[in-house]
Amino acid sequence: MAEELMNLEWSLLVPSVQELVSQRLEKVPRRYIKEDVEDPITNRSDPFLRIPLVDRTKLVNPDTRDTELHKLQYASKDWGVFQLINHGASDEVLRNMKKQNQDFFNHPLQEKKQYAQKPASIEGYGQAFVISEDQQLEWCDMIFLKALPIHNRMLHFWPQHPQEFRVTLERYAEEIMSNGIHRAPDHIAVVNKWKEKLSVVTFCYPGENAEIGPASKLIKSEGRALYKTLTSAEYFHRFYNQKLGGDRSIDTLKNRMP
Repeated sequence: MAEELMNLEWSLLVPSVQELVSQRLEKVPRRYIKEDVEDPITNRSDPFLRIPLVDRTKLVNPDTRDTELHKLQYASKDWGVFQLINHGASDEVLRNMKKQNQDFFNHPLQEKKQYAQKPASIEGYGQAFVISEDQQLEWCDMIFLKALPIHNRMLHFWPQHPQEFRVTLERYAEEIMSNGIHRAPDHIAVVNKWKEKLSVVTFCYPGENAEIGPASKLIKSEGRALYKTLTSAEYFHRFYNQKLGGDRSIDTLKNRMP
């Protein structure tokens, strides 16, 4: 089953954005052109619109757990995102993780291509969620690596330069179910054409045989589950086969109501 699950993670190979820039093309390739879509912009000057803070130490303290769980419930239901504080990961590890990633992407293209994705795989340097030859592509490059469990690591994709990359990633990895109630937001970044953006995103996977579905306590009184229950392998098959810019994988899991 482990081998089968790994095979569910795949993406078609496409040129990196840096590679396209180095070619000095006369015009932008069609696949990278997007229509002007006016996304709603939040008024960031509003003092009442602040991302909720959740304190991990209060979640594990019996005297403060209930109050902090209510804050976590509110953040998950009404915001779909929160900032975790007192999480135990040291500032040094977080700074080093960001620095090593930035240093890797600053390396020459030919060096990064040593860790390029292989056909029918998502691990390595490249892009994700590319499932057809004509879909629109994102203006970004990424490196996708598995850190834990250790037996899933594919070290030939782990950069050896910068020299501290592997050690830093290992330290970072070591430190670091609702029924339509908790929101599942898209990973959206606010960017501009003058400044690049670096994200270090960490995904936590359940075991491949684990079931993912609505928590029984959160199913509403009529007893109807809004979402299907799938194994982890079934869910990630849908997740990694979604098209960039298409329907979200979670929306395809909704049960049809009469």
